[in-house]
Amino acid sequence: MEKYDVDTIDESNWQEYIGKKDLSVKFVKLRKCSFNDNKLPFTLNKCEMCWVIDCNLKSLEGFPKEVVGNFYCSENPLKNLVGSPKIVGGNYYCDNCRLECLEGAPERIGNGDNKEASFYCYDNKLETLKGAPRYVCGDFDCSGNYITSLEHSPDYVGGSFICDDGNIPSEMVSVQNERYNKLRILHKNFNDD
Repeated sequence: MEKYDVDTIDESNWQEYIGKKDLSVKFVKLRKCSFNDNKLPFTLNKCEMCWVIDCNLKSLEGFPKEVVGNFYCSENPLKNLVGSPKIVGGNYYCDNCRLECLEGAPERIGNGDNKEASFYCYDNKLETLKGAPRYVCGDFDCSGNYITSLEHSPDYVGGSFICDDGNIPSEMVSVQNERYNKLRILHKNFNDD
């Protein structure tokens, strides 16, 4: 059984850990917290689950290299994923972040224990999938963006590949349908709002 320095860091106790380095934490559960410098005020080494949602983060500096389960950095004004965990065993949520690129995303989402782990980067400002994970055990959802090509999409998606049809050429969709047996194109034109 894994030994952790701290069981849980949440809204009630995060200030106790300001300036601490390389913490091993079972659960990080932070929502609507305000940090100086728009980044974590401590550094994490490893987490079981990590949820830092709507905390006005502009950087993922200080996040662990590995998250055993799910990782959430949703609803933060991030432009990229630099500083993100490199290993995520569960779902990875970076939706509603104003992301302009996926630089810094893990290479792989999921592991032998979690074959349904998915990557959710929907509702951002992405125009390309450059930097996307190469291997996603579950779903890959990049809907609600401004993507014009499926170039740089993952090499493997075990679940559904979900994107908008708005700006993606039909010949590109045909090629990707041959590549992914579960490609799902949402039939709406995101840019016609």
